[in-house]
Amino acid sequence: PFPRPRDHRLPGAVSEVLEVNPDVVAIARRYFQVPASDERLTLRVCDGAQFLAGAGPGYDAILVDGYDGESLVEALSSRAFFTSCLKRLNAGGMVAVNLWGSDRKFNEYLGRIEAAFEGGTLCLPAEKPGNIIAFGFRDPPGRLRWEALAARARELEARYGLEFGRFVKALRSMNRCDDDGIHAGAGS
Repeated sequence: PFPRPRDHRLPGAVSEVLEVNPDVVAIARRYFQVPASDERLTLRVCDGAQFLAGAGPGYDAILVDGYDGESLVEALSSRAFFTSCLKRLNAGGMVAVNLWGSDRKFNEYLGRIEAAFEGGTLCLPAEKPGNIIAFGFRDPPGRLRWEALAARARELEARYGLEFGRFVKALRSMNRCDDDGIHAGAGS
């Protein structure tokens, strides 16, 4: 058996994965060592939009990556879907949506996220050109100061080995900010 990286990096994390295509799940298990469901990982073959629209538990984070090869599928890009995500988030929770900056509907998708998440949004261009992660906050994060973000990034880099400092720098390119910090709250 392969060791689970999440056991080492995020020992308290519990994940629930939704995938509409059973073939994707089979390929992930066969070629990418995605394990069977257990107490820390639940993998459901279902329609994610329908699942989130129904009653169920709250989440600290919802990650959305629903491209069909050309664009974000409608079921995972509607205002109703993003509103469902908002309703399923715990206090302090957030949604992260993978978008393509070159998608002809990019501004439309981002507008829907911003409309649903009045608590605030941020965009983070990913290292791979074209990918942009849009974050929607259930609750306003308030003013985020660069100094505090940089200090937190250093802590997280030491703990997880990821380039959080680079992420903080990348936030400057697509969000309202000044020399002191970034504006992520509603109406900032």
